[in-house]
Amino acid sequence: MSATGRALRRAKGFLGKFVNREVLADRVDGIRKAASGIARGTILEYIALSLIVVIALSVRLMPIRWGYYLNEFDPYLQWRMAQYTVDHGFLAWFQWHDTMSWYPYGADMPTWNLYGEAFVVAAIVMLLRSLGVAVAVFDVAMFFPVVAGTITVLVAYFLGKDFWGKGAGLLTALFLALNPSSIGRTQLGFLRHEPLGILLMLLIFLFFRRSTIPNSSTRRTVIYSTLTGLSLYYLAAEWAGSLFPLDLIPLYVVVIVLMGRYSKKLLLSYSLSMGIFLLFTPLLVPKLGYGSLTDITWLAVVAGEVVLLGREASAHIEGTRLRLYSLGGLLPRQPPPLRCSRT
Repeated sequence: MSATGRALRRAKGFLGKFVNREVLADRVDGIRKAASGIARGTILEYIALSLIVVIALSVRLMPIRWGYYLNEFDPYLQWRMAQYTVDHGFLAWFQWHDTMSWYPYGADMPTWNLYGEAFVVAAIVMLLRSLGVAVAVFDVAMFFPVVAGTITVLVAYFLGKDFWGKGAGLLTALFLALNPSSIGRTQLGFLRHEPLGILLMLLIFLFFRRSTIPNSSTRRTVIYSTLTGLSLYYLAAEWAGSLFPLDLIPLYVVVIVLMGRYSKKLLLSYSLSMGIFLLFTPLLVPKLGYGSLTDITWLAVVAGEVVLLGREASAHIEGTRLRLYSLGGLLPRQPPPLRCSRT
C-alpha cells in the first residue's frame, strides 16, 4: 500500500470515531428533539422572513443584467473617496484638498462632502484584506448598496414587530423589500447616500423605541440611547437626510408629553441620545461644524429638551407644594391670645 493510501486509511480510522452511523443518528435525533421544542408559528415566521430576505436580495441584484458598473455620477465620487481612504487612511481624508474637482482651484473635501458612506466601504475593504480576501474597492462599492438594502429590510421587520407584533413586522419587511423607491435607491451599483442612510434612519427609530420601553432596565435604556445618539451622529456624517429623524424625534417627544405619557425614562433616553449627537457631530463632521448649532432644525433638539425638563420640573414643584400643604396641615395651630374684657 502506498504512503497516500496508508494516510487516508489512518484518517478514515480517526474520523470514524466522530463520523459514523451511530454518531450521525444521535445528531439527527438531537436536532429533531430541539426542533420539536420550537413553536410551529415561530418556524413559519423564520421561513417567511428568510423568503422575504431572498426576494429583497434578488430584486436588488437584477441590474447586473445590463452590466457591472456604478450607477449615476455620485457613486463614482463615493468610490473615489473610498479608494483614497484605503490608500491614505481615514485621518488623511480630513486634510484632503481634491485638485480633480472644481477645476482649477480644487475643493476642500472635508468641508465640501460627507464621509460616512465612503468610510464604511473603505472599512469593509480593509477588514476583508486583513482576513486574506483580495478584494477591490470597486467590487465592494458595487455590492454594498445591495447588502445595505437587504439589512434594512431585516431592521424594518424588527421595527414593525416591536410596535405591532410579528405579523406587522413581516408585512413591513415585505413592503420594503418590494418597494420601488427602496429598490431604486439600494440596487446594484447605486453607491449614493441612501443605502446606508435609510438603514441608519430605521436603526435610529428602532433604538430609540427600545430605549423608552417602560419596563426595561436603566442599563438597557442607556445602551439603546447611546446607540441612538451614535447612529444619529453617523447619519449626519453620511447624509443630509439626517434632518428628518433629528426633527421627528423632538416632535414625538413633545406629542408624548402633551398626551400625558411622560416618564423619567423618556427624559433619560432623549437627553443621552441628543447629548451624544450634539457632542460628536459638530466636532467630527467638518461640513456641518459648530455653526449648525444655531440652525433652526437643530434648535428643535433643544426645544424638545426644554419641554421634557419643564415637565419634570413641574412634577417636582407640584410635589413640593403638596408636601408643604400637608406639613402645614399637621402643624399645631397657636391658640388666639386671651383678651381681658372691661367690666
